[in-house]
Amino acid sequence: MQAPTPPPSTFPTAVMGETHHRYGYRPGVRTPCRTLALIVPSVAAPCGRPQLDALDETILATFHPALPYRASRLPDDPAHPALALAGRILWLGAALVEGLGLPVFEPGRIVAAIPEPSGTRVRALVPLLDGIPEQIAQQAFAHARDTLLQLLAAPVDRNRARELRTWVDESLFRRFDQRLVVNVTTLGVLRAAFERGIPVRHIDQHMYQLGWGCRARWTSRSAIDTDAAFGMLVSHDKHATASVLRQAGLPAAEHVLAHSPDAAVAAAHGFGWPVVVKPIDRDRGEGVVAGITTRDGLLTAYHAARRLSDRVLVERHVPGVCHRLQVIRGQLQFVSKRLPKGVWGDGVHTVAELVAEATRLELEKPPWNRLKPFPTDDRSRAALAAAGLTLESVPPAGTFAPLRDIQSTAEGGVVEDFTDRVHPDNAAAACRAARLFRLDVAGVDMISVDITRPWHETGAIINEVNFSPLLGETDRAREANRALIAGLIEGDGRIPVEVFVGGPAAFDVARRRLATAPPGYVLTSHTVTLDAGGSARLLAADGLFGRCLALLMDRHTTGLIAVAQTDEWLETGMPVDRMTALVACPGEIGHWQAPERPVDGRRQAGLLAALRALTIRSDS
Repeated sequence: MQAPTPPPSTFPTAVMGETHHRYGYRPGVRTPCRTLALIVPSVAAPCGRPQLDALDETILATFHPALPYRASRLPDDPAHPALALAGRILWLGAALVEGLGLPVFEPGRIVAAIPEPSGTRVRALVPLLDGIPEQIAQQAFAHARDTLLQLLAAPVDRNRARELRTWVDESLFRRFDQRLVVNVTTLGVLRAAFERGIPVRHIDQHMYQLGWGCRARWTSRSAIDTDAAFGMLVSHDKHATASVLRQAGLPAAEHVLAHSPDAAVAAAHGFGWPVVVKPIDRDRGEGVVAGITTRDGLLTAYHAARRLSDRVLVERHVPGVCHRLQVIRGQLQFVSKRLPKGVWGDGVHTVAELVAEATRLELEKPPWNRLKPFPTDDRSRAALAAAGLTLESVPPAGTFAPLRDIQSTAEGGVVEDFTDRVHPDNAAAACRAARLFRLDVAGVDMISVDITRPWHETGAIINEVNFSPLLGETDRAREANRALIAGLIEGDGRIPVEVFVGGPAAFDVARRRLATAPPGYVLTSHTVTLDAGGSARLLAADGLFGRCLALLMDRHTTGLIAVAQTDEWLETGMPVDRMTALVACPGEIGHWQAPERPVDGRRQAGLLAALRALTIRSDS
């Protein structure tokens, strides 16, 4: 399909505002944001509630967006049809950015709309966290605009919807996929923080700061900064993990570190068939082969694992299914029975037909929302054979037909909630294991034939203790994320922030305030930073915006006093989304690049207006 981009002379590409190293807050948006400008053609804008309802339904049917859709909050005034389309462009653009695996939990806000001969020029604020290239957001919103114009141009049938999804996938998602920066677990944790009103800053790669100063915490995926680094190191080594568990009186795997193929064969004979082969230090089930019953199968699995790791384990096979017991801050949050990739029988269709139907349903989704493929290769046939099935079998209704021997994150699987059925002794063992490794967030994997019975009756073992485990997107996982945030962050994670605006007098007034402030307060202007005692603090940070962010990362900062003597924040946005006090002092502020040159009075008034919109209490 040709990219549905209108002629540039008529519909120019969306253009982001000036580039800044970090992004600031603006009134009306709860996330750091940038300015987006785009032209909405009047001839294409829908008019009337029926047309808008039809457009909304088409968007949902075509893209299944992850961002919650609330049409009632979108502009729908028939007198301003361009704004109705612009609001949906913002919403779909934010959904595409989130689909890329980036944390965007609100669509932004329209701040200006100017009629022009070719349409309406719209200026909007769109969420964009630090470290996310502006080009990604620019292209996502441009794709949203062009896609909506296509949806309005003609009726959309199944084939045309598939073409649109494919075009967006090939021209946007395959070009800008950022899942190495943010994965589904990170998104869940950040969404829980956003719901609680906690400010979020992207530090680098998977690292995020939640809250400010002495109330701040860092998180990466599901890991938090209170997890023990030593526990992380030990849990990454399966051999060491089993040794620690066994010595602590917990049920653990029995295995041998096989340094050669002959050693692997000897270990298998020692344990008795079947056995399991796994690399010692790989995650997500990579290189793990279970149920090995022959020497040839053992050697094949050994060499495959050896390509992934210098050390390979041969393990005694334990009957049962892997269950993930998710422990957060010493409490069991949820339990998942982790079945391998497969399909459920209906008593009518063959396994091959069930796989074909599951694949067809996935193809109706946007590529970025699809499950892992449903394979029908030799490994699938072997897994089915072990369950007494073939691709031609018709499984009874409710019978599971496995397409893999084990569940793995790399290939996907089926998750069944067992939280309300797990035996208390198994829950207690998982909590002990997490405590043993000093991990506040741990995914404890237990292999059991029946998780509703205690481990000491069934011969169950703790197979792994996972640092920074994948939490998933189930309702239980969302509850766990909320519990994690509630136990991690005090209140909303904010500390007091007081802002003094004006000329030289503003610094003097702020310094007098510092003298009476509680311990841990820090004062900063564009060029000078003072500790509570009035001594200078050296910071390798430029400007008021950068200095404020640096101080908000300091765990000793209990309160921040910022002195705004230039219009810098009108360019960068505010370093915080909420202030506890605003004091307007005498004197004119200067230009952010030339502080000695006073700015236009309207610009100073604009800065004060923006600050008042973010301030809980204001003093003139």
